[in-house]
Amino acid sequence: MAYRTHSKKDPDESLTNNKEQNVQISTPSIHPKFAFNKNALSEKYKLKLKDAELKFVVAGSHSFNSLENARILTLIQTSIEIGANFGLVDVQDIFYGRKTIHEEALLKFTQYTTQIRSLLDEPIQQHCLAGTDDIWTDDLMKRSYLDFTVFFVNDAYELKHTILSFGDTPITTDQGSNMIKAVSLTDEARYSCLAHRTNTVLETAWENVKILNAEFKMFCTSVSNLRTYCQQSGGIQFKLPKTLKSSSGTRPWRSYFLIHNSLHQSYESLLIILRERGEQHRILQIDPQLLHEISTFMEKFSLIFDNLVFSNQLTLQNVIPSYYRMSEYCIIDNKRKNSIINLLKVQIAKELDEKYLTSTTQLHWIATYLDPTFKDLFVIDKSYLLEQKKSIKDGIYILADDCKDAFFIK
Repeated sequence: MAYRTHSKKDPDESLTNNKEQNVQISTPSIHPKFAFNKNALSEKYKLKLKDAELKFVVAGSHSFNSLENARILTLIQTSIEIGANFGLVDVQDIFYGRKTIHEEALLKFTQYTTQIRSLLDEPIQQHCLAGTDDIWTDDLMKRSYLDFTVFFVNDAYELKHTILSFGDTPITTDQGSNMIKAVSLTDEARYSCLAHRTNTVLETAWENVKILNAEFKMFCTSVSNLRTYCQQSGGIQFKLPKTLKSSSGTRPWRSYFLIHNSLHQSYESLLIILRERGEQHRILQIDPQLLHEISTFMEKFSLIFDNLVFSNQLTLQNVIPSYYRMSEYCIIDNKRKNSIINLLKVQIAKELDEKYLTSTTQLHWIATYLDPTFKDLFVIDKSYLLEQKKSIKDGIYILADDCKDAFFIK
């Protein structure tokens, strides 16, 4: 199975792989033949199992999370099924060594690439294929690797993807000059990741406000220090209604909402806990009203990211409406002209024009126009609207000619 990096989240904000969007490659699966309650184990085997798991973690330098790794559990389940069918066996007699598994990996890789090539033949012929480049870094050695992901659309107009085979690896896509230069050399069409551009908009605006407003800078510092204290101190996080979130390496654009929302929801409980520890000064420096306003404001942008990233449908048509929706979020409240929220709105609106809108293309406008759910083009300026309509019309004619050349015999 090929895993997608831009995965959905479950209700607890944990990353989950979008299995329905992955290209499924047939592999044998292991299903337990019966359910067993560990409480039915004798005390002897309970202790033996705990001791074996502990040695696996400590002596093998594995993380505690590895005990819940689905692949390890599947491996153990396979061993149990072998024992159930053949009786008590020595693990050394049934386990394969690294050489055999290395050869098996090469064989599976060859089978996989053959199936993928066959799968992509038709999308390539119909010019319904796109690719993305990413740099990912492994958590342990911090080595960086280049990957290439292929996206294509099936007959049901569902967006599929393949090639990228790591589902739990942090990946950050940016405007890397090396990527931009490489694509320009081969005259390939390049489109910016608009989710990343939105993150750049928020990140730049956020830093600008910290420079312009000392109160906001102190607020951000206090929030960061409080999160660090709670994460490093034992006995706090599990007592909170919602654990305090940290910056996300895979989804940095969601962090602005998740961090402040988790702190807002746990503010009262955290105040009680810190008072008991004589550390209440850490939270009293954070204005709860401003915290609530920022949480509410940034939630809107979090939904925009969902619209741009977490979907198994094409999202090209969502780019332009998202710009106008975010611009609408940034309308100034004249009753609170000097508020920090208004200052954030001003800076976000500025960066939207400089970073987001400049990354859109004619194809984004055409996609929006062709989507029947978008009856209006969200443009107030009449001259700009006429300009875009003309551009859309010209672009559709070009696309029609391309389709005629590709699918019709002259």
